[in-house]
Amino acid sequence: MSLLDMRFDTPQHVEALERMTQHLKTGIAEASRYGYEVEFPHDIRQAILASNLLEVEGLELAATMSEEESDALFQEYIDAIAQSPSDIAAFLPLELWGTEVSLRMMAKLLQQPIFVVIAPYGLQTPPSYYQVYKPERIARSGRELDSAEAYFIPSLEPERWIAWLRQACGLSTSTANPPIVLLYSHSHYSRVQFVGTPAAT
Repeated sequence: MSLLDMRFDTPQHVEALERMTQHLKTGIAEASRYGYEVEFPHDIRQAILASNLLEVEGLELAATMSEEESDALFQEYIDAIAQSPSDIAAFLPLELWGTEVSLRMMAKLLQQPIFVVIAPYGLQTPPSYYQVYKPERIARSGRELDSAEAYFIPSLEPERWIAWLRQACGLSTSTANPPIVLLYSHSHYSRVQFVGTPAAT
């Protein structure tokens, strides 16, 4: 919902937003299945499931899973993202939105870079760190595929994040398909708006 720059003050706007959100979630699930064994081998699946605090019945720790168990649970996780409610008033548990998996797969699906400022308590304090999800062609396990990589930039290096953003804006082939820039603050994503610096007088 943070990707669109428009008001949602009519039933028609809300309906279009909810429909687009559901299509995007379905696309994230499909993107995860393209090159699945390369993108999400057993150890990566275990780490993702553990970091998202998913409760696994009958297993004490994610690290004890078999490959078959991690595969089944990860597929359930992806399906839960795709099938989660998309209405504007819906409440979703944290593990089903805004995770590294969903943002990286969104960048892969849209073939657009996603830039994120992580400021959990607002911009009154310095951001905790910055993220960039870049569409890239990757080579792993002897295979190549179009995917996206996640990069984490320390809070003390904002100029590096801005340089990457400027580069992405320069590489954009169309003003209709610019990089996506988001702020994560107070458990919510919103679109970042840039304003020019006032001219010195």
